[in-house]
Amino acid sequence: MPKKEKMAKAHLSDEEQLLLFQQKLLAEEEMAKKKERNTTVL
Repeated sequence: MPKKEKMAKAHLSDEEQLLLFQQKLLAEEEMAKKKERNTTVL
């Protein structure tokens, strides 16, 4: 990870970091679901 990113993330509160993390997980889940759907359709 670039140093700039680390610095930017350091400014976020724990709550904000948790929210970002949860959003990332949700997005990954959505991607997985879409992939599953695509494979079952084919």
